[in-house]
Amino acid sequence: MGVESRRWGPVLAVVLTVLTVLVVATSLVRINPPTRAERPDEPDLSGERSMNVTTYLVTDTSLGPRLVSELVSVVPPAPGKWSGKVPAPLVAALTAAVKGTSSDPDYRSAFPEGTTVEVSLTADERLLVDLGGVDATVSYGPDDALAMDAIARTAAANRNVADGLIVAVDGRPLKKLWGHPVADVPGPDAEVLAPVQLARPAQGDKVGTTFAITGTALTPDGLVTWALLREETVVQHGTTSAEPGTRSPFSIQVKAPPGTYVVQVSVNPGPEANTNLPDRDNKFIEVR
Repeated sequence: MGVESRRWGPVLAVVLTVLTVLVVATSLVRINPPTRAERPDEPDLSGERSMNVTTYLVTDTSLGPRLVSELVSVVPPAPGKWSGKVPAPLVAALTAAVKGTSSDPDYRSAFPEGTTVEVSLTADERLLVDLGGVDATVSYGPDDALAMDAIARTAAANRNVADGLIVAVDGRPLKKLWGHPVADVPGPDAEVLAPVQLARPAQGDKVGTTFAITGTALTPDGLVTWALLREETVVQHGTTSAEPGTRSPFSIQVKAPPGTYVVQVSVNPGPEANTNLPDRDNKFIEVR
C-alpha cells in the first residue's frame, strides 16, 4: 500500500493543480463581463414579417448634399433583442438610416460606412442613439453636416416615445456630432431637405395604367417638370405648378400603357445653387 500511495501521489498533485487552474479561469470569465467589441456589430433583424418605416437619407443636389425621406420595407428587430420600451419601428428606422438601407441607388446614409447603432431609452426616458465604429471628432466628408438631422427626423417620423434625444459614440454622450449640436429639433427644411422629391410612386412600385405622381418641391419659379421615360426615351412629359419660394406639394395624374418606366420630376435651381443643372428625383416603376 505504501508503494501504491507513492505511485499515485504525483498524479493526484497534477490533477489538483489542473482543477485549481480551471476554477481560477472560470471565476475570471465570470468576473469580466463582455466588452463592446464582443457584442454583435449589427442588430439582429431576423423577425419574419417586414414593416414599412420612414427613414432620412442623403442625395446630391444643386445645393450640395441634402436629405430626402424614403419609406422602406425592413425586417423588425427579433423579440428579445431590443427593449420593449422602444417601439420596433423606431429601432428599425434608425438602423436603416445609419446603414443607408434604400431601394434607390441615388440615396445613401449620412454616416460613414461601417457605422453601427444601438437604440435604447435612458432611465429618464430619453432616446439614446449609441453609434459605434466612428470618431465623433474626425470629419468624414460633407455628409457629416446632415447626420444629426437624419437621426432627429427619422426618430420624429417613427413613433418616437422619448422626451429628448441623446447621441453617443461607444457609450459616451456627445454635445456635438461632427461639429453640429446634438438636438432633437431638426434644422429648417430649406437648409436641410432636397429641393425636389418624389413621394409616389416609390422606387419599384407596381401601379395601374392611371396613377398619380406626387411629391414636394422648393422652386424659385413655382415650376415642376415631370417626365415618363422608357429605355431612356421620354414618352410623356409636362409641367405643374408649386408655390414659389417655399416647399409645397405637387400632384400630377398620368395615364400610361403597361410596361416599365422611369418617373422623373425636376425643378430649376435657385440663386444659391452651385450649378445651372436642374434638381431631379427619379423612380423606376412598373405599370400593369
